Amino acid sequence: STPANTTMPSRSTPGPVNNTSSTTAPTYSTPVPTISTPAPTVSTSTPTVSTPAPTNSTSTPTNSTPTPTVSTPAPTVSAPTTTETLLEDTNFETGWEGWVDVGNDVRISNFNQYCQSGQYCIRLRDNSGEKSSITKQFEGMDRYSKLKVDFDYYSRGMHDGNDFFLEINNGNGWLLAEDWITGTDFENNRFSEATVQILSADIYPSVPTFNPTIKLRFRCDAKDNDTRIYIDDITIWGYSY
Repeated sequence: STPANTTMPSRSTPGPVNNTSSTTAPTYSTPVPTISTPAPTVSTSTPTVSTPAPTNSTSTPTNSTPTPTVSTPAPTVSAPTTTETLLEDTNFETGWEGWVDVGNDVRISNFNQYCQSGQYCIRLRDNSGEKSSITKQFEGMDRYSKLKVDFDYYSRGMHDGNDFFLEINNGNGWLLAEDWITGTDFENNRFSEATVQILSADIYPSVPTFNPTIKLRFRCDAKDNDTRIYIDDITIWGYSY
């Protein structure tokens, strides 16, 4: 039996012990490496659409009285008028036709193989000066300041360097208009054409036209009687300005 009023000893359960002695654990700080990767920058430009605002421009009507314009036309300078006149057209089919020979070294030839057209032409030979030439006189030439002479010719037996001339006499002696040299300007045994322009200013620079009377002359300057020039189809034009 248990005695009454017997006090049982108390059993206390010890609580947690607060130990004031604290031990600090060492802290190891290891720096974490920082890797900085730059983010790519994408630059997208936004297109700018510029829409011009409509402009309501209301022009104020102007009551202007136009000033009358007086136009003065510029003076018109016209080119000088040229008049062309046929002075000579000769093929010797009816004779000398105004041309004159003064020597034995000139004659009308009927050897038509040497004539450019028709049956007849003029034959010059040798170098006898005036006796190896034909001449024609022309009147009323003070109307003209230029002449153009066209003709055909054929040569036989001419030596290199032999030549023949076209000469003009404007009242002050014979002057050379043109010459043709064998081996330079033509060859033997063939037809050739020639054109010569004669200006009055080349004869007398201070005179605008020819004298009223002039003469033209074809003259052979060859070697002997076997050196020959045949001339045919002479045309001469006069020009006035």
